[in-house]
Amino acid sequence: MRDSELTELQAVTDNSSYSVSNKCDQSLLYLNCLLFNARSVVANLSEFQYTLYSCNYDIILVTETWLTAHDTNGLLDPEGRYVIVRRDRRCNVGGGVCIAVRRGLTCTEVRCDDTDGVELLCVDVLCDRSLLRFIVIYRPPQYGTEAREYANKLVSRLNLLCQVALPVFIVGNLIVQVLTGSLILHL
Repeated sequence: MRDSELTELQAVTDNSSYSVSNKCDQSLLYLNCLLFNARSVVANLSEFQYTLYSCNYDIILVTETWLTAHDTNGLLDPEGRYVIVRRDRRCNVGGGVCIAVRRGLTCTEVRCDDTDGVELLCVDVLCDRSLLRFIVIYRPPQYGTEAREYANKLVSRLNLLCQVALPVFIVGNLIVQVLTGSLILHL
């Protein structure tokens, strides 16, 4: 079993007024998207680059990148086929999120306050005439008061980012502690 986890998703939106002549003009607009829980992109670099170059994804959303300022976007995508947007964890090892958007799609990072420690990244992607918002989240394992405070900050941030008149796709690694009798499950 690989150290990283992959989850495939498909972003679909109604785009019925356009002809069926290419990928972005179909009656339903399809984007091939992937959620990639890397547990260190650098340690799994060959798998990450295989995913970039051989799997035909339009958007790859990555959690647990474990990247630092020393890891360049050129290291991740040496062929320059994707626009790489990242939010590296500043203080500790681990964490971090990243979104890779295939060149040819127009994307804009939605800047938001990152001083509260919430590991979240948001981009708007334009394909043909449809604007879509993608949000990737990593919630580190936390317990008790610290977990509740983090959850409140995350919900507050998501409320702000979702106040738009366009489809919003929220994905990520949300480690949630659930008590069931004497068991503790992480979902």
